[in-house]
Amino acid sequence: MGGETSLRRALAQDPALDGALRALLGEAIPWVVERNARLQPRLLLLMGSAAVGEASGVRCAGRILALSDLDLALFTERPGSADWKPATRIALTEVFGARVRALGLTDDPLDIGLFPLPFFARMPLTLELAEAIGHGARLWGETGCLDIRRGELPRTFEALRLLGNRVRETLLPPLGRGWLTFDPPSAPAWGAAPDAAAWHEAHRWGKLVLDGAKAFLAAEGDLEPSLRARCRWLGAAEEPGRGGEAAGAQAPAALQARLDPEALRQIERWTAWRLAPAWPPPPIELGAIARVGRAVLARTAAAGGIPDISLPSRATWLRLLSQEGGSARERLRSWSRLCRTRGPGDPREAGLRLAIGWGRRAWPVSLATLALAAAWLAAIDGADEDGAGAGDGDGDGHGYALRRWLRAEIPHCRGASRASWDDSWSEAFRRWFAWLAAAGV
Repeated sequence: MGGETSLRRALAQDPALDGALRALLGEAIPWVVERNARLQPRLLLLMGSAAVGEASGVRCAGRILALSDLDLALFTERPGSADWKPATRIALTEVFGARVRALGLTDDPLDIGLFPLPFFARMPLTLELAEAIGHGARLWGETGCLDIRRGELPRTFEALRLLGNRVRETLLPPLGRGWLTFDPPSAPAWGAAPDAAAWHEAHRWGKLVLDGAKAFLAAEGDLEPSLRARCRWLGAAEEPGRGGEAAGAQAPAALQARLDPEALRQIERWTAWRLAPAWPPPPIELGAIARVGRAVLARTAAAGGIPDISLPSRATWLRLLSQEGGSARERLRSWSRLCRTRGPGDPREAGLRLAIGWGRRAWPVSLATLALAAAWLAAIDGADEDGAGAGDGDGDGHGYALRRWLRAEIPHCRGASRASWDDSWSEAFRRWFAWLAAAGV
């Protein structure tokens, strides 16, 4: 990584958005460094889409709505306090709120993560962090502190973690309405007059599609932060925004063959949209999303020596989830917090039952996320097969096996339908994730 800072690069294709982000970032850099001087900062890095010049935003109600965050990573010699993140968020709002409005932005896009170097040296390497090490933009400091992890590849499980998290964030967003429907699984219908909430919703679905492509490549051992480059690599006929110019290097035919033409077209359409958002967004093809998800799941299972993930069992899922790694002590602390928490209507023994069965090798939220993603993909498969969303029937098929197993294994799912995916499953997963949120895990 060279010495050039991101302020000498474009952060976004749109000149107005690029100018606003660059001005805000220029003022935030010294503030972040000075505020955290006692932690002995070594490096401030810009990650994500802005680091490769692909931040996106739109005009909304006369202002600029940034759909991409400015994701900053601060690497320090010393750790911060337990409340470092919320305290920093509050301080950012107080210090830069007026400046954000003066720049014509609707909201503050700054987001900061803290990475104490002793922790960074041993933490599980996520896809986002691996991309930052290889492709992040230096804002301040020296990049030599990253050398201890440079060239290291994340575990294959990270591809599944990314895709599962995107499914959860899309179907169960923290604010606003969710799209968690099973009977049948539904994609959004884009309205005629978008407001900020509609733009954010479209952006969430776009991230699901495009991070599916990212996860697919990562599962094959290829890390690429650029939307354009991923679209070329997966074999799109043209690079979006290049007016028919040849796409350049493409993926090997064997890799392309694992994504069907419909999935490739969806990735190409949403890549073009993310680089230049316009209303309405492209349609969402749920079947294509499901097929990409199945490919990522199969590759992750193969990396763990699991020959068949289609028939669920605790042993198989434990083997899959144990690939995530992380501190055993912290994992057990998460289960302990869950056991001490009980949401409305949750049986008292629910946390203990799950902890006994899963606590040694799986994280609570990873189990729930995998279950949600697997159930949603199975519901899509069932809807595609019979055209009406009636699931797999009431006696056979992968969907039935998964429903039966979840009902037996997960307390929140015991009252859900055995015969088909219906809205009782939506309610079961909402309750499960509300319980996880209440426990802070």
